[in-house]
Amino acid sequence: QMCIRDRSYIELFKRSIDNPNANAQMVDDIKEKLIAIEERHILNTYLYASRALFEKDKLLLSMQMAVQVAQYKHDLDLEEYKFFLLGGEIIEQENIPRNPGPDWLTNVKWENVQQLDRLSVFNGIVNSFMHNTKEWRRWYLSDAPEDEILPPGEWSKKIDELKNMIILKCLRPDRVLFETAKFVKKKLGSDQFVNPKPFTLRELYDESDSNTPILFILSTGVDPYPNLHQFAMSLDRQLVSISLGQGQAKFAKKKLYDGAKNGSWVYLANCHLSTQFLSELEKILESIRSETSDQFRLWLSSNPHPRFPISMLQRCIKVTTEPPKGIKNNMIRLYTSMVEEQFTQVQDKERFKYKKLLFALCWFHTIIIERKKFKTLGWNVMYDFNDSDYKICENIIYEYIDKNTEKSPDQVGGVPWEAIRFLIAEVNYGGRVTDEWDRRLLKVYAEEFFDEKILNPEERFRLATDPQTPYFVPEENNQKSVQDQTTKALTSQSITAQYYESKIREFPNIEKPDAFGQHINAQVSSQIADTNNLINSILSLQPRSQVSGGESKEVVVERKIGELLQKIPNELDHQEVYERIGAYDQHPLKVVLLQEIQRYNKLIEVVRQSLVNLDRGLKGFVLISEDLENILDSLYDNKVPLSWSFAYHSLKPLGSWIDDLDKRLEQLRNWAYKGQPNVFWISGFSFPTGFTTAILQQSARVKSLPIDTLDFEFNVLGDTQSSAPKEGAYINGLFLEGAKWDYEKGYLDEADPMRLYYNMPIIHLRPVNKELKLKTKKGVPTYICPCYMFPIRTGVREKPSYMFSITLNSGQHESNFWTKRGTALLMSLAE
Repeated sequence: QMCIRDRSYIELFKRSIDNPNANAQMVDDIKEKLIAIEERHILNTYLYASRALFEKDKLLLSMQMAVQVAQYKHDLDLEEYKFFLLGGEIIEQENIPRNPGPDWLTNVKWENVQQLDRLSVFNGIVNSFMHNTKEWRRWYLSDAPEDEILPPGEWSKKIDELKNMIILKCLRPDRVLFETAKFVKKKLGSDQFVNPKPFTLRELYDESDSNTPILFILSTGVDPYPNLHQFAMSLDRQLVSISLGQGQAKFAKKKLYDGAKNGSWVYLANCHLSTQFLSELEKILESIRSETSDQFRLWLSSNPHPRFPISMLQRCIKVTTEPPKGIKNNMIRLYTSMVEEQFTQVQDKERFKYKKLLFALCWFHTIIIERKKFKTLGWNVMYDFNDSDYKICENIIYEYIDKNTEKSPDQVGGVPWEAIRFLIAEVNYGGRVTDEWDRRLLKVYAEEFFDEKILNPEERFRLATDPQTPYFVPEENNQKSVQDQTTKALTSQSITAQYYESKIREFPNIEKPDAFGQHINAQVSSQIADTNNLINSILSLQPRSQVSGGESKEVVVERKIGELLQKIPNELDHQEVYERIGAYDQHPLKVVLLQEIQRYNKLIEVVRQSLVNLDRGLKGFVLISEDLENILDSLYDNKVPLSWSFAYHSLKPLGSWIDDLDKRLEQLRNWAYKGQPNVFWISGFSFPTGFTTAILQQSARVKSLPIDTLDFEFNVLGDTQSSAPKEGAYINGLFLEGAKWDYEKGYLDEADPMRLYYNMPIIHLRPVNKELKLKTKKGVPTYICPCYMFPIRTGVREKPSYMFSITLNSGQHESNFWTKRGTALLMSLAE
């Protein structure tokens, strides 16, 4: 019997033959007809599959299809494509020439250019950088370098979309996805592979039949039922809705049998809550197949779930449901759902307050949802804030505005601001928040938007700090203005909501990062993360045994093993160091040194042994286990194997990780054999908080104080220190993200565009009594800056990322400004 998946594909193929594009020209030549059918079928396949994918995955599908089609037509250079995915070979640091633009070109990107020069088609690009540095700088700093003309060079005459993608990946990875879209359109010949038209329920209905369920794949904040109910009414169909869960299976079966007989529609919501019933559901559909009315339709909805039966999934027409993107669309969605009674139920004298605070709540809700697009610069943890949070807070505002009879001291203008802020930011939305730094951000937004100034009738309340942005709380409307607005094409049911919707429609379609209190670099950082996700996803879909560029995967990895075995540093003799530094007194810093040596020795032993075992496996002397196979895949992809991450977590690519490991061992070697350093490279420790605890412990012993009475005072110094401090320790090796450090004035300042990270100067960690630390200098604004071990701020299962916080001078901006920027210190980067 033909499986459901094959049947679906054959039906799709038939449709490509039977239903030509309405705009297509009729041709008589058989070859041209076949070409037209092929192109139509490729597009239909994409549209069918992409409908079941979330927006973030659609470009991955079209990219994979474009590559496959280009390979089939012999229109893809496999060597170039491999370089795009994996990068080049590791280059010795001593073989890299001087960086011609260190003020704008990082060393990592300059190394990428060296690797690029080894690719035959880009040979000479290093000389181009040397002789045309200004032109390259102009190209690099442009808003859309993918659309700019590249600086001169013989290789620049051969540039196409793939080559441009390679250059962008090496220098401007934030713009790769834009050029990828061009590549897809060029190879597949249609804009629909990049911007597919949205589906309609009518299209789904026409495509389905009484034995083919339609499955809505849910995402947070979207319920397909209202639209489905409205569509059923438009066709005069009865729609029966059942929300699955405990005890609902029996009721759902009855409605299925009834619907199949009388031709009504059945909607089974939240199928992920009853996955066992889904296996039974498929048998029910088969048993009633011959008796089912042609009018019958089965609609399902489910969150993505690993236990959803595959056979049932293949049987369904699948479509994803996602909330609208952007501030403007989300605000419109909230106001569209409002009814006039929501406004009229409030007392007349309090109504203007309610409308102002309601608009601020909609803005607050939209901002914290959309802020997720900035990845780690948005939230440390991705929270599922949803409409239920908003509705509860809307009710809180109504209760405190309309029914507020008790006047407390914190009330201004008859509004208990402190209570509203606390209930919204700490209790309701804050109830989902698990990270203390995310909670701080939530409170900052609540303090900013729920403020007494919002009720000032003489001045419009600004929702974004940038004066260039058009985000204000609308002024109080009158009846005439409301009536004028209703003549426009607005979607809100309420007349009052229509007025506010009309004001929201004046917002830009695409908001700038300023609307969130963010810097343009946050958007750049987010786009780089999207590029990395796309490339990693493509790599995960590649066949595990392949030949690229004339060499098999095994040959490439075998060569890398030889290079790595030569570069891995040697272990330190733990016992020799113990005797040399005289660790008999158990001095805290000596203990730290010995513990670090133990950890790194263990890491080097594991790395070396795994490489040797893999090399023997590739030569056929031993079996390659699952662990060795994972290491093989990681080495081929230029990634650090997961089994090497037990000592410390790192996001660096393989080549950078090896260089970094060598530097870490060099610090410990110098400390053991040349004496304690004047400045500690804190990023080189596998357990940095062990080092900071040792500093406190050392001070506590000297002062004869309990260690829990001490804390650090932080003083930011210069780049060099000729001697060690009398108390505490000097540290360096930290990177500042979301800001830069003004060396001359000694405070935080705005980062330059395209400069995502800045090296922090040396910082003096000086243990002081906690009570003295609380007496901060008056008039000096400060920002408590969290410090993370690696860029994933929430950490990973094996290792937390947060280490400690450092108090920095916040300069010309208050602390809240840097909180919204997501400003933080990092001990290592993903490069």
